[in-house]
Order: sequence, then structure tokens, then C-alpha cells
Amino acid sequence: MSEPSLEKKDTPESVETTAAPSSKPLAVASTHAFPNLREDQVAMAMKFLSDPRTIASTSSRAQKEQFLRTKGLTDAEINASFQRLDASANQSVTPTSSPAVPSGVQLQPVYFPPPPPPPLPPSEPTWLTLLKTVMGAGTALMAGWWLFNRARQDQQQQAVRQHAESSDTAAERDRLLMELLARERERKAERVVEEKSEKENGGESRDDRLVKMLEEMQKNQLKQHADLIMALKEITAATISRSDARESWKSPMKAGGIVMDDEEEEPSGTAENGVRAAVEPSTTVGSEPETMESLASPGEEVDLAGIAEKMDERMKGTAKMLLGNLVNNPKSDKFRRVNLRTPRFQAQLEAGSPARKFMERVGFKEEG
Repeated sequence: MSEPSLEKKDTPESVETTAAPSSKPLAVASTHAFPNLREDQVAMAMKFLSDPRTIASTSSRAQKEQFLRTKGLTDAEINASFQRLDASANQSVTPTSSPAVPSGVQLQPVYFPPPPPPPLPPSEPTWLTLLKTVMGAGTALMAGWWLFNRARQDQQQQAVRQHAESSDTAAERDRLLMELLARERERKAERVVEEKSEKENGGESRDDRLVKMLEEMQKNQLKQHADLIMALKEITAATISRSDARESWKSPMKAGGIVMDDEEEEPSGTAENGVRAAVEPSTTVGSEPETMESLASPGEEVDLAGIAEKMDERMKGTAKMLLGNLVNNPKSDKFRRVNLRTPRFQAQLEAGSPARKFMERVGFKEEG
């Protein structure tokens, strides 16, 4: 048996192949896919998207695209930014089967230029700003001028009203003063006329007044005397008639309520002349009766006017009161009794006075 011969096969040796380094980095995408790109805007977008705060944010891709559109980027620039960012991210993660880069080749990093500052908002022209300033100042001046004129008009109207009121008040005051002066002149003229008339008729007027006063006093006295005389006449007539009736019956009686005392006859008088002598009624004033010296007989007329003239005013009043009660009540005995101890009657009906004597003549008795 023959042993298997081992044939040595020639195998090609493994040749390490190294890719030649490209002149441009792989992270940079071709610009031919997106023509008309603004590299500065794309770089700014990539910087924004690669910012850690943007990566950490929870914003969606649509929100990021909307934000980039507000910054003035086009859709092509936004898509290029995302593609380049994804390509750079893929290159950062190298696979294990990728060929090794020769040590002699050095990779150069790609530097992106800083994004330009955001465009400033368009500034308005200077002339427009000046125009607005001038218009605002003019409006303010016009408003202030209008307010000033309005306030001045109000003040003028108020001053006119006050002047009118003051003028009316002054006119009214002047009118009242003129009226007062006119009245005062009239009063002075009247006083002058009255003084002249009083001076002319002063003596005559005084004499006339005195004459009138005396006439009135005389009339009042005559009226009082007449009333008293009438009362005395009535009492005297009643007394005379009662005395005649008493003499005819020859017995004591009450005639008309007048209390009469017993009569005493005088023999010599009745025998010779046949005429009965009248005895005056007695009255006890104090302790002793008093006889009138000037009394007349029952048929003789009494001078009542003379008796009344001799009485003073107080006696006239008392006598009139007593005689009036007697005339009004001729049949009552109580009106013929007088309490002469009363101070009133003691002062007015003194002993010996004409009123006292006449009271005794008509038959008044002292009470008590």
C-alpha cells in the first residue's frame, strides 16, 4: 500500500490591501446632490442640530424643520443638513471589518465655518421716523392748545356770569337805597308838616281836649246822679205809699217787705188837728238810735237831688247798690238789713252822712 502523498498546493498568500485615502473626507456629502446650497446656512443648521441641547430636547424632526424654516433656510438646505449630520454620525461608528487605515496617512478634520449672525430686521428710513416724531409732537401741541382754549373759555364765561350777578346785585342795592332815601324824605316832610300844624293849632287843640274831657266827666256824673235819683224816687214813693196804708189801717204791718216799728200817737196832735204824726223808723247804729234833723213828713217830698249831690263817689256806689237790691226785691226783708260793722259800710256809711241818713229814712235796719 502506498501512503497518500500529500501534495502541497500552492495557495496565494493573503495580500493585505489598503484602500488609498481619498482626497476628501467621507463625512462630507457630495454637493452635486443639492445644487444651489448656501453653505453658511447649512453649516448653521448642522451646528444647531448637533448642539447637545437640541439633541437632548424632545422636539420632533418636523418641529426642528419648522424652526429652521423660520430662520430662512430652504427645504433643500434643511435636508442636506440632516443628511450630512447622519453621514458624520455613521462615520463616527467604524465597523470591525473596515480596512485599516495606513499609519502613514493622516486624516484631516473638516472645519465648518461659523454660522453668520442672523439677519437684522429691516430698519425704517430716517425720514419716516422724523415724520412720525413731528406728527406726534404736533398732535400733542394741538391737544394742549385745545385744552388751554377750553379752560380759558370756561374762565371767561364764569367771569361774565359773576360780573352780571354782581351788577344785578349792585343795581338792586342801589334801588333799595333810593327807595329808603325817598321814604325818609317823605317822613321828614310829613314830620315838618305835622310840627307846623301842631305849632299853629297847639293851644286850640289842648283847650279842646280839656273841654271834651270835662264834658265827658260831667255827662258821666249826671248819668250816675240820674240813676241814683230815679232809684231814690222809687224808694221814696214806695215808702210814702206804705206809710199811708199803715196809717189807714192803724195797726203795725209789713208794707212791701219793709220792717216798720210800732207807731205812737200824740194825743194833742190828733185831737186838735185830726192829723196823725208820723214817727220815723228807728235804727240802731252802734248802740243809740239817731234822729234825722232834715227828715220830712211821709207826705212831704224829699230833695233827692240835694242828697245825691252831697254824697261822694264811694257813697253813691254803695247807696246805688243797696237801693237797686231793694227795688229789685221789694218784698224781701233780707235786703233791708245791713251789717254796718262791715269795714266797707263803716267807711262809706259813716254816721251823719247823707247816705246813712237816707238809708235810715227808708227803713234799713242793722243786722245782728
